[in-house]
Amino acid sequence: MSLKFTVVDAFTSKPFCGNPAAVIVLPENHTLPDSTLQGIAVEFNLSETAYIIQPADCSPKRGEDGEEYVDFGLRWFTPAREVRLCGHATLASASVLYADSSLIPASVNEIRFSTLSGILKARRINSTPPKVELQFPSGDIEPASAEVEKFACKMVAEAMEGVGVQFVGISRREPYGIYLLIEIDDTAPLKGMMVDPGRFGPTGTQFPIVTICQRTKSEAGIDVQGYDYRMFAVPVGVAEDPVCGSAISFAANYWESKTKPREYTGGDKYVEFTNRIRAVSSRGGEIDVICDGGWAKLRGEARVASRGEIYL
Repeated sequence: MSLKFTVVDAFTSKPFCGNPAAVIVLPENHTLPDSTLQGIAVEFNLSETAYIIQPADCSPKRGEDGEEYVDFGLRWFTPAREVRLCGHATLASASVLYADSSLIPASVNEIRFSTLSGILKARRINSTPPKVELQFPSGDIEPASAEVEKFACKMVAEAMEGVGVQFVGISRREPYGIYLLIEIDDTAPLKGMMVDPGRFGPTGTQFPIVTICQRTKSEAGIDVQGYDYRMFAVPVGVAEDPVCGSAISFAANYWESKTKPREYTGGDKYVEFTNRIRAVSSRGGEIDVICDGGWAKLRGEARVASRGEIYL
């Protein structure tokens, strides 16, 4: 038996950039056990492998707004375990589906994925260049307790020498209870900084997913609107995720409160305000983020890196 796969670089239009995810559209009524799905994720050894589950009826439906959408299931696996939420692999999965007119008609611009975090929407955006918009639940960031702040400062001191901590935050909204937000000072740029990811993943930690962020500066050192960030998740099998979408939706409201979003006019039905968020890992990526009540809308590009078959 074999399965076709597509590796997609999410949140970029450039080769060797963004965050790669393997995407597999599972056969209808498949009976593959979770151990096999996990084994495939280990074989790819990417931060995420996404499995798209075809429903019995994948014909378009009409939503409350009168627009058509299609339903699919979606699961995400790191090399270590299944996770509840993943942004870049959702963007990658949507791009694979939108490219296949046998699964989604060209007239349909919305996918509703059934996931462990509920129904997540992915929309085609009428923009140049073309982008996909993910609608994820946003985190409600609040200051961490003194104990957690002390723990965070210790991790930063060990992982990032000479860097000061300005803020430590958590969210009580699921699925972000295991995420930790740490804003560092601007004594050194986060981009290119030497980091020891292992220091962010002590065994048994309450917060296995750590997002480090810093206000964006231009090459000339001038403050611009937006934030730079990097994400580390050693306990879930990801030393550093090149561009983590769920880390963005987790921190989006906090970042918006600290910046003045700019006007976005990429669509013809609305005018919204966005923050430009930069992932400053070695691969890098850029994401437009719009906060809409309890939701964060993440807009990004995606490109196919490779296609093939994996044999079981």
